[in-house]
Amino acid sequence: AYLDCCRRLVERIEETSPALEQKGIDTGGIRNCLSHAKRQIDQTRRRLLMDEQIPHGEKMFSVFEPLDRGSPRARPAVRSSWGFRSASSRTSTASFCTTR
Repeated sequence: AYLDCCRRLVERIEETSPALEQKGIDTGGIRNCLSHAKRQIDQTRRRLLMDEQIPHGEKMFSVFEPLDRGSPRARPAVRSSWGFRSASSRTSTASFCTTR
């Protein structure tokens, strides 16, 4: 139901934008948002309804930074004065292992 509602909203925007362009209103931003919306609707449908895993190259990680391809899940350890700690910003715990 939610995806159908989103799809109908996209269709309404597509039907309305030519009239806006005829009135001299720039719809470039709207077209950009529509492409993102269509991709998100498609990926959500594929992922949730068809149980498909979306390939990494197709995923959009940020609407604000479209070239951002996401962070790798496995990050290298960062050397600290206490040994090695995780490079992940989500955790502040140190593993306190030392190397010689």
